[in-house]
Amino acid sequence: MTTSYHSRLNTALDAAERVFAEKDYGMATMRDIAAAAGLSIAGLYYYLPSKQRALFLVCERALTALMEGLDRALTASFPPRESLYDHLYGDENWREQFSRMSAGAPYGERGEEQTWPT
Repeated sequence: MTTSYHSRLNTALDAAERVFAEKDYGMATMRDIAAAAGLSIAGLYYYLPSKQRALFLVCERALTALMEGLDRALTASFPPRESLYDHLYGDENWREQFSRMSAGAPYGERGEEQTWPT
């Protein structure tokens, strides 16, 4: 697959992640995702054949990033507890991804500010 394909797939996944966070998965439509990605509906279906596949890939991408960060934290030369803490609570990108993915989770109402230990 070409770089262009992966770039557009990532654009579609970014859009799906935003739409799922804003509207909830059940209320989101492929048309919403296509509009957010700047793609035609047919163009979106080329990259994401279904809403279920979009959710799977969004979750897989977030979990892969988390696991890679945890691997780095666990193999760093710092004491493991400090490395893990720094990874979980010091990485702004991870916090943002987790906050978007957990919007509407049972731990808080939609739009509620997530709090993190300091």
